[in-house]
Amino acid sequence: MEYTCKMQMLVQLFIDSGYPMNMLENEVFRSFCKGMDPQSEVPTHVTLTRAVQAVFEANFNQLREP
Repeated sequence: MEYTCKMQMLVQLFIDSGYPMNMLENEVFRSFCKGMDPQSEVPTHVTLTRAVQAVFEANFNQLREP
């Protein structure tokens, strides 16, 4: 799965900060994101959860390699 730089940054924000995924459904947060970049779509918490899981699995698999 390929992600844009913005999505990667969003994934890293949620991983590093520990913010709850449902924050993406908050209208104030969505409005803030749209204000920062009107061209970008704010992903749903389901999409972000899948992206975080993909990062976790990739890192986990790297650690398992001999």
